[in-house]
Amino acid sequence: MPITPRYHLSQSNTHLEIEVNIPHVRVSTSSLELVIVDGTDLHFHAPPTYLLKLILPGRVLDEEAVENSLTGGSVGIAFSEEQTEKSLG
Repeated sequence: MPITPRYHLSQSNTHLEIEVNIPHVRVSTSSLELVIVDGTDLHFHAPPTYLLKLILPGRVLDEEAVENSLTGGSVGIAFSEEQTEKSLG
């Protein structure tokens, strides 16, 4: 059964950022799965252990422009205001 990882969500008038803590798992950015379902549901999976599902405050318009980065045991996921249907602030 997957574990829900610790995460931190921060938001400004122009950006929404999510930092997901995935310790004790050796992953690369190519093995991480980040899927946006129906424009508002974010599914993050770091096989085989972690699974995070979040409902976003606005609809993501450009899923290809979502940025993610891997640093140590954390993954950063960022959306800018231009990528959502309604204002995040």
